Amino acid sequence: MRKVVIIFMALVGCLVYPIVIKAQEIKDAFVLVDVSGSMRYAQINQEAKQIISCMLQGNLSLSNYQGWSRVTGIGLDSNCPLISGNAPSLVSAGGKVCIMPFGNMERVEDYKFVDMSNFNSSFNSLFPMSFKDRFTYITLAKAYAVNVASHNGISGMIYMIIYSDGAQECMNGDIGYPSPYRQIVDYFGTCKDSFCQKKGILRKSVGNKDFDIEIWTMGPIPISTVTEVKQTSEKKNIEISNQPKGKSTKAPVEINVKEPITLKWRNADGKVNVNVQRKAGNKYTNILAKDKANYYTLEKKANSASITFYEAEDYRIIVADGHSRDERYFKAIVPIGSAIFPFIIVVLLVIGGVCLWRLLAPNKSISNDNQNHGRKVSDENSDNGW
Repeated sequence: MRKVVIIFMALVGCLVYPIVIKAQEIKDAFVLVDVSGSMRYAQINQEAKQIISCMLQGNLSLSNYQGWSRVTGIGLDSNCPLISGNAPSLVSAGGKVCIMPFGNMERVEDYKFVDMSNFNSSFNSLFPMSFKDRFTYITLAKAYAVNVASHNGISGMIYMIIYSDGAQECMNGDIGYPSPYRQIVDYFGTCKDSFCQKKGILRKSVGNKDFDIEIWTMGPIPISTVTEVKQTSEKKNIEISNQPKGKSTKAPVEINVKEPITLKWRNADGKVNVNVQRKAGNKYTNILAKDKANYYTLEKKANSASITFYEAEDYRIIVADGHSRDERYFKAIVPIGSAIFPFIIVVLLVIGGVCLWRLLAPNKSISNDNQNHGRKVSDENSDNGW
């Protein structure tokens, strides 16, 4: 009887195992493309589009793309799906492919599903080729992609292919999501290793800049109870309202050091960040946290901020919310009076010192007369003695 049970279980296992493998097969993919302004490299973007297209069709030959190579390291799969020698074709598997740009907060809403019956033409037309956003909301993009998958009947596991130049979260990670986005990020959070795993990276380096195509697996996709966000009205961009000048690097507003200035803004959507940068060479760069107190102090309120500069430098002040920003350029100078006053003090001290020295020093002409008179008296006395 025991042998019969063992044989029966083995037969059941042989029947069920292919079904389980089939159920775990991934056939759906989301392609996330960073459209921030730092991605303006036309040739590399064109190459990345072709690589991803071939990857999804299972016919990628990386040797056809000069400068692109596979990154190896701890945590990456040496048999990474989609870029291994026996890569599957998602097009022939009957799955879905969605292309989602990300950058400014609302950019994720511009996602489109590829027409799988006309894959090449549809994919090429939908792949973003305009790169001008000022932010990089990668955390929101990942969560929003899972949200879209859930709302479109995609369950189980999915591939997530992310093309970017680093995809670092904007504004030092200090993010203030409006309520609908906040709900999606909280519900479809993609930070757990059990839910998402990075399988492989293709990279091309230009100077000190890396362009990466990351391959992730994510899932299982949960059944959604969150309403998909679609904005129905156009948002207004945040705007600095009380400083009409200083919009160009060529015409900064001149201000005195240690003299506070106030910037006010309107049309803010969510949390507002105020970032102060200083000019280094031909570029404006962030000031290190440990050095900020040496350059400026900032007091921020609900719709305004007061800034005081302490060093005579060129500065850029960026006021930004979740999807837009405004900026002004300032040139901090030392007032002429403040610059001349110390010089005058030094000159006066020098003159005073010279005068005092002359008053206290012995008078050479008087001393010489006294010496001559003394010699004359001595000579007369000597004559009288003879």
